[in-house]
Formats: sequence, structure tokens, C-alpha cells
Amino acid sequence: MSNKFFLSALALAVLTPAVVLPYSVEANTIAFKDIQTLDQETITKINKLTQMNIISGYTDNTFRPNENVTRGQFALFISRALSLPSPKKPNTFKDVSVKVSTYDGIIKSLEAGIIQGYTDNTFRPNELITRAQMAIMLEKALQYKSTFKLKTEDLPYVDKNSIGKSAEESVKRLHYYGIMTQHKGKSFSPETKGNRVDTVMSIYNLLKTKMLIENETVVKPVEPSIPNPNDPKPPVKKDAREYTFNEIQQIIGRQDVLIERSGNGSIATTDMVQDYYRLLMSDGFTGYYQKPDSYYKSKLELLNTVHSIYWNAFPSYELIAVNGVPYRYSEYYPEHLKNPVYSDEFELDSLVAKPPTEEGKFLIDIGSLNNDVVTYESTNLQIGNTSSKPIKTTSNDFLVDIKGVFHGVDMVKVSEDGLTISYQDKTLKLLVGSNIAKLNGENVKLDDAVQLLGGRVFAPVQNVSRQIGLHSRKLDQRRKNAKIEVANYELPVHDLNGGDYTGFGWER
Repeated sequence: MSNKFFLSALALAVLTPAVVLPYSVEANTIAFKDIQTLDQETITKINKLTQMNIISGYTDNTFRPNENVTRGQFALFISRALSLPSPKKPNTFKDVSVKVSTYDGIIKSLEAGIIQGYTDNTFRPNELITRAQMAIMLEKALQYKSTFKLKTEDLPYVDKNSIGKSAEESVKRLHYYGIMTQHKGKSFSPETKGNRVDTVMSIYNLLKTKMLIENETVVKPVEPSIPNPNDPKPPVKKDAREYTFNEIQQIIGRQDVLIERSGNGSIATTDMVQDYYRLLMSDGFTGYYQKPDSYYKSKLELLNTVHSIYWNAFPSYELIAVNGVPYRYSEYYPEHLKNPVYSDEFELDSLVAKPPTEEGKFLIDIGSLNNDVVTYESTNLQIGNTSSKPIKTTSNDFLVDIKGVFHGVDMVKVSEDGLTISYQDKTLKLLVGSNIAKLNGENVKLDDAVQLLGGRVFAPVQNVSRQIGLHSRKLDQRRKNAKIEVANYELPVHDLNGGDYTGFGWER
């Protein structure tokens, strides 16, 4: 199947998450055994790009989504995505010969002006690619054989000043068209190495955007406005497609944003109102007669049925907040979880964070598959991140970037080097490579040795928390290590019929 055929199909789905392609790939198909924990949209895009032979899996039926990508591999993937022709007289770099496995993609991408080498005439094909380098290549690929004047937009990233002049304009353009967005929280992370999931998402978005540009159908998402609750509601319409975006906002209420923990190691935002509007404008949506308020509420309710994606994909997928309100305290938290009856309802209810309502209390929510940390103080939430996801230990604790974990809590002080942690009248001093620490000057034994990884101090988080007078618990969802909670108040152990509910995975 040609890529042109694929791009034509993409044009049918302007700015919608689901794209129907002219070959048989079921939405729920999981072609590789190690991508089950990813969200369904990512799984679908992996399947589609592997069907097109842009990217492939490994002989052991794995995709290895978090494996880093080299500069040569990324050039090869782009050359396949754009069906770049072979040059008649190929140019190359002094470190790229026919013996290099990605030679074909490199010479094609070089001929097309998509890649460039270093000043010493090397390309360094086996060097891991950074997100900034990915952005430069993707932007040049977007311009390949295009006469469309690309637009840019000011960057919202907190680290935009570290992107560098060579990549700045590329990142601005990719941000405008949604081809590459934030990496973690509000950061673009230009020097972070790109992985195979990043590759799939960015190349898929590139192909979709390129086709829409060439057909002059690129639409900037509607800028939201907060509706006035005193304005009259629009009249009921038989076909939901007859509503304008502003009318949909007026019906649903003010713009609600879901913050969700995604399967790629970060927390991202999803605008449900925008999603619904985009679905209405697409050709593949069948819910035309479902009214906006009904659709929105039913969508949230579906996410929280016991056998929904929330149940099956946790902790890769988790609702954190709705419109800035912690999810448990939002109007959308389902009644059947507020008053659980069955064991699986008790379990799902416990996995949803229960932030403190009392002043001076805090709860830190650490996902075991995630780099991001959510800190709640009196129901206010702050999203931070650690340098790496937690590492399971033989003691059933997790080694965690200590400085990253406590970053959002002013009551806990962590020294610049990450080796001293203080809370109230207790100070714990750690020693890299040792499980012996000093608590207020006295030796104490930790369950696991402290490690220095990537310049950050990693220590057993539950053990450290308890040493300085905090409480912690690890919540497991049956087959998975789900998450760790740390708080400065007692965390309950759930029980059924008066007994400890440890059989379903709750552990102190």
C-alpha cells in the first residue's frame, strides 16, 4: 500500500484521534506483546505505522516502546514515511557507508534536504537522537515538496530558553501543528533522547498534518472561552453537528480539562470539549444524535466502570483532575465508587487518590510506571517529575529520585545534593552506595542501599519516608505494582468484613 493512499485516508479525519485506514487493523488489536499498557490511541498508531513498514517490531514479538532511537534510525523512518526516492548519485558522510544498516534512509534523507551532518562531515548514525534533533528533521520533512507557508506560535514550555537557536523555529512550527508537543509537564526537554513511541507519534502526526496542509485543510483548534452561566442555553437540536463550538461549551459548562497519567511516562492534558467537537466535525463519528451534555457525562462514566479502560489499564492510565479539581472531589466521580459494594469497586476506589482536605496535610502520589509525581496539599495539586520512574527493589520498596519526589512539598526540605532530608524535628543523612544512614546523628539501617543515577540520589522511598516521620503505603492492583503514596498523616489499610484487605494487593 502506498503512503499516498494512507495520506488520502488521513484527510478524512481532520484533527480527530481516530483515523480509518484502507487496510484491516482493528482498533483493539495489539500486535506486540509489550504494548498492552499503552493507551489505545498509541497502540493503534503503532499498528498502523508497522503495517505501512515505516517502523517494525522485533523477532520476539516485542515493540520495545521505550527503547531509544538513533539518528540513523530516525532518518530511515522518515525516508520510509515520505517514500523518498533513491538518489542517482548519492552523497554521504565519511562515517556512513553501505555497511551501515540505515544507509538507505540516510542517503535518501540527505538528498531530500531533511538531514545534515556535523562540521567534520560526519552524521554519527549510531548516536542517540535528541528531541531537538527530531524536531529539526520533522520540520524539514514537513516542508518537503510543500509550497505552503508554515506558521509558528510562541512556545509555552518552561524550558523554551534551553531549546537552542538551531531548533527553536522547528519546535515552534511543530508545536503549532501539534506534531511534537510537551515531553513532561510543561517542558519540551530538548536534550532528552527520543524513543520509539516518540517516533511513532511524531511521524504519524507529521503525515496527517502534511496531507492536511497540502489540501489546505489545516484547522487551528478553536480557542476556548469560558461561557457565562447566565447566558440562555442554545435550543435543542436534533443533529449534534448543528451546534457551534461555543454552543457546545455553553451546554456542557465551562471548559473542563482532564489531566491524565499516560502510558509514556508523563502526565498530559485532554480537553474533552475539544475532542467532542472534533469528533462531530469528522466523518467517522456515529453519535450525531447524542446531545453534548449526555455525551460528555457518559464518556466520563464509561471511563470509570469497573471493566473500562481505567480498570484494565491502571496505572498506565489514571484520571488525576477535572478542571483543576482533584478527580475524587469533582462532580464526575461516580456514585458506585463513593459507596462501593463489591471487592473490585473497593479496589478501584482506593486506587484513586484521596487528597487531604485539612490545612497543613499533604499527599504525594507516585506512579510506579511513571516519571511524574502529583502532590496534593489541602486538595490543591501540583504536578512535578522525577528523573526516572521508580525502581523495584528486593525489599518490596522502590528506589525513587528523592529530590524529585519531595520537590512540591515545602514542609519537607531536601538538600541540593539530595542526600539530606528533613521534616519537622528529624533529619536523615544518606550515603551513596550504603544502606546505613544517620537519623539525627544516630545510625539507622535502610532496607536498600542508596544509589546515584544520572546525577540524582535514589533511595527507598517508603523506608526514607517512615524514618523522617511520614506515612506511606504501596497500592497494588492485583497483577501490577500500581503506585506509592506518601503523606504526613495516617494512610488507611482497606478492609472487607473487618479483615485486612491485603489479599487484593494493599500493603503497608
